[in-house]
Amino acid sequence: MLKGLHDLRSGLMITGLVLKTPSIRKEDPPMIDLRFDFEAEIWLWSAKDAWHFVTLPQDQAEEIKFFAKNRNGFGSIKVNVTLGNSQWKTSIFPDSTSGSFVLPIKKDIRKAEDIGAGDTISLSIDLMVDPF
Repeated sequence: MLKGLHDLRSGLMITGLVLKTPSIRKEDPPMIDLRFDFEAEIWLWSAKDAWHFVTLPQDQAEEIKFFAKNRNGFGSIKVNVTLGNSQWKTSIFPDSTSGSFVLPIKKDIRKAEDIGAGDTISLSIDLMVDPF
């Protein structure tokens, strides 16, 4: 968990937490840029064989849940993903089975990175959340 977080407006960096404050106006609250780096195994969704996912580590999912109070459809959270030489925008989705989030890995990304179900991959996700 995050420790020593005292002033969100100071630009403090703690365990991947960076405050983005290009210009603070009363109508524009500061945003927190959260980056998570992890390894996970790609798995195939049994209900639809074309969908490949990774499950986020539980400790990182807890941090995301803490900061991402406002979510989109199906409880999703928009993210930017970096995997090898590939970068793309997608969403992570809550998974009731694991209590974490799952991240879809698109076919064109799997092909470009030469990965598939059963492979363990290293990746990063970035999400922007309003802390207030």
